[in-house]
Amino acid sequence: MSLNTYCNPKVTIQDVGVVEAVKGTIMLPGQSQLSSLKLTFDGDWAQGASLMNKKIKFYLNEGSEDTVPFFIGYIKQISPKENSVSITAYDARCFIAGEYAQKIDITDFNNYDGYTLAGFINSYVNEYINIEQTLLDVDTLRDTDPPVVMNGMRATNKTPYQILLEAIKDAIKE
Repeated sequence: MSLNTYCNPKVTIQDVGVVEAVKGTIMLPGQSQLSSLKLTFDGDWAQGASLMNKKIKFYLNEGSEDTVPFFIGYIKQISPKENSVSITAYDARCFIAGEYAQKIDITDFNNYDGYTLAGFINSYVNEYINIEQTLLDVDTLRDTDPPVVMNGMRATNKTPYQILLEAIKDAIKE
């Protein structure tokens, strides 16, 4: 990320500005896949820092100072090297999708029968993810029209996001 008069990108970790030289890439793959940010910080300032699961924001600052980040995510991989530290962050969906999400079983004894799809995600996030702080905001989560009901829906070893996408695909087919 080069600095010039038109574009002056900025990275913050836990809302603290990072002033060291930064190189990186951002991937926005679409198709319900997680977005990611890969950065390398020069210097050894981050060698001893506790960066895992910290919130990271990337501001593009293209033409002026941005007030809204281009990317917000959470650090999930750290690779320290002799004179630099590389990190990989994923968007907040990483807590319900992908390799960092807890896989769940929905059985006859432990299920979400009677919940709508939005109610299932809301309940799961509030019970298992947003324990000490809000990592995944569900305040604006709304049901589909017509609502998809979880009655009889069972799953084994799947992430909540996989269950969500499968239920939406099934609803579209009907």
